[in-house]
Amino acid sequence: RDLGRLLQPIKEAEALKKALESIGFKVTLVKNANKASMKRVLKSFKDQSTGNIAFFHYGGHAVSVGGKNYLIPLETKIEDEDDLEDECFSVDAVMKNMQGNSNIVVLDSCRNNPFLTSSHRGGTTRGLQAVSIKPQNSIIVYSAQAGDVAIDGVFTPILTQKIVQKGKSFSDILIEVRNEVKEKTKNKQNPGE
Repeated sequence: RDLGRLLQPIKEAEALKKALESIGFKVTLVKNANKASMKRVLKSFKDQSTGNIAFFHYGGHAVSVGGKNYLIPLETKIEDEDDLEDECFSVDAVMKNMQGNSNIVVLDSCRNNPFLTSSHRGGTTRGLQAVSIKPQNSIIVYSAQAGDVAIDGVFTPILTQKIVQKGKSFSDILIEVRNEVKEKTKNKQNPGE
C-alpha cells in the first residue's frame, strides 16, 4: 500500500527552514522524497554535517515495527512489514549519518502501525520507539513520546516559533515546546527526547 502524500509537513518544513536559516543554519529542504532522493540526501547530509551542529528534521510517514523505527519515502509500496527493511529507511541509518560535534534529530512522524496482523512483538504499539543508535553528543526529539501518536500540525509549528529565541538553551526551548504542545492538545500529546 502507498500511504500517500501529506500536505501539512511541507508547509511546516518551509517555515522551519526559514527559522533555522535566521539563526545561522545552512538548510537543505527536501519535499516529497522518494527512496532514491532520501538516500542521496542522507549521503550528502553526512558529508556536510562533519564538525558542525547537525540538525535533521523529518515530517512524514513513519512506523515502528519490532522495536525499530522506519521513515517511509513517498511512492513506497509496502505490502507487509517484511517490506520495511528494503523499501524504507531505518532511523538507525539516519543516526549513522549524524557526524556533527552536536547532533539533533527531530522526528515529527509518530503514527500507528498500519500492519494490523503484525507478527513481531509490539505489533500493536502506537507511535515510534526510542532509538538505540545515538552518536555522541546527540539528542533525539520525538513529537510524541514512545507509545503515543502525534497530532498533525501541532509540534513542528511550535518548535519553529520557539527555536529562534535568543539566550535560551536548546533544553529550555524543548521544555517550552513540550509544555505548549501538551496545553494545545489537552495532554493528548506529550513530546519526548
